[in-house]
Amino acid sequence: MSKNISKDEFKDMISQMEQSAMKENQKCNQKCNKIKTNFAKDKKKLTQKRKCHSKCEKKRMKSVKSFHAKYPKEYKRFIASLGGGKRGGVKTIRKSKKKTNNNSAYFEYKSILGSSNKFWRIVKNGTKITTHYGRIGTLGQMTTKDYGLKVDSEYDKLIQSKKKKGYVEGVDYGDKKPKPPTKIEREFLKVCMKAQNNSKLNPGSRNFDCEGQLDSYKGSDSELKWFTEWHKDALKNKEYDWSKYDGHDKTRRKRRRKRRNN
Repeated sequence: MSKNISKDEFKDMISQMEQSAMKENQKCNQKCNKIKTNFAKDKKKLTQKRKCHSKCEKKRMKSVKSFHAKYPKEYKRFIASLGGGKRGGVKTIRKSKKKTNNNSAYFEYKSILGSSNKFWRIVKNGTKITTHYGRIGTLGQMTTKDYGLKVDSEYDKLIQSKKKKGYVEGVDYGDKKPKPPTKIEREFLKVCMKAQNNSKLNPGSRNFDCEGQLDSYKGSDSELKWFTEWHKDALKNKEYDWSKYDGHDKTRRKRRRKRRNN
């Protein structure tokens, strides 16, 4: 069933699946929005509306999980390729055993009030150390410094410093040679998160998994630019233009078929 699927092909497949699930979820939530409620007087209808949105989200999750179950090896490989801050979207079951890697580590800090949730990642390459840090849900900042012969002791010192500040180590799925986020990547994530937090575009308050989408289109600035503008148009018009998305998706498929035939 899942024979000979390359990494890039599966990224396209998972992207199409997520966009399709998002589209169906949007249609489902539109029906829920037709339930008229008066927050002060009609609690029964308010409960009915919330249950409706909850059913839409469960239906979406069922579709997504079904796809993951259909391609277990490819999905596991895709998850292992993800890096950066905490991933949103679909909850995935990961083994609690930490990946042993003496040259990189990933940490998170969560404040009691949840107002300052941060991530911090450190990678050692030769005599250089790269640190990637920022608020969870953002691309953060990245710095690289050459420590020469002191690289090993400095690496351990930086990790101990974060632990003392209350950072908790997590599983590191990041790249061995991380690159700073580009301008278009930052813009895409910012706009996608804004759309996710918009009650008109996302009445069910589901997670768009903006970081997961970003990884799907990594290396393709044209795709990131297209989806950034698509989200911007939706924010302006207060609804998604799915016919425009369908047209773009068909064009993408044609291009892929051309590349395969050549």
